Amino acid sequence: GVFRKLGWKVIPAPVGSGTSGQYGFAPDWFSFGRLHQTNDALKQWTGLIVYYMTGKTTALLPAP
Repeated sequence: GVFRKLGWKVIPAPVGSGTSGQYGFAPDWFSFGRLHQTNDALKQWTGLIVYYMTGKTTALLPAP
């Protein structure tokens, strides 16, 4: 969203995703890993909201 507002054309590429590529059901809802993931998600959502409210991006959820 910030790049779009500045008029820059970029090609997004995921980096540092930190996954093993294996997915499955994990019933350990109270593990520290889950808390870490929640913390990461909260930071990302906070960043999106703050950037939108301060006018750094024109869309709360920038789409391609």
